Amino acid sequence: SINTVRLGIKFQHQLLTHSDAGMDHIVQPVVEVEYVKDKTRKKSERKLSALYIMGRGKIQWTDDQLAAAFVTADNPGIESLARESVKQWYSRLQQAKLDDPIGRAMLMFDVIGKMGIIYNPDPNTPYQKVGRDSRIFDHIQYPSELLKSKIGDCDDCSVLMSAVLENLGISTCLLDV
Repeated sequence: SINTVRLGIKFQHQLLTHSDAGMDHIVQPVVEVEYVKDKTRKKSERKLSALYIMGRGKIQWTDDQLAAAFVTADNPGIESLARESVKQWYSRLQQAKLDDPIGRAMLMFDVIGKMGIIYNPDPNTPYQKVGRDSRIFDHIQYPSELLKSKIGDCDDCSVLMSAVLENLGISTCLLDV
């Protein structure tokens, strides 16, 4: 009898952290299966078709839902920023009767603004021009990268704000308008 098993793919962590992580890669997946048949342990290996892996931060806007992968709410820097900000301003939020999701979102918007993070439209790939063009690639900074660089376009700023809010338990949604 034939059994079908769905397999996930797990890439080595270094693929995203290595010095050339921003570069695109072609990888050759190998599936190895170990099994027992007629009381004998067997092993089978098969190479699959090569896969194209886009470099770190690279995205095509043909599927805008992919941007959600950049919302890293559990990043330690994001967690620290979100929770320390609420802790610092908690009594003020309560006094102003703003200790709710909207109030916390307003607080985080102000905190991020006071950190000196600047919006700057992407001169090479403005979203309104690349929207659904599968030939064009864009780059999104991870929220922790934007906190360091202090300058980003609409997608960079959107994923930062979403990550901070998600860390505080406030559900977010990235909308393409």
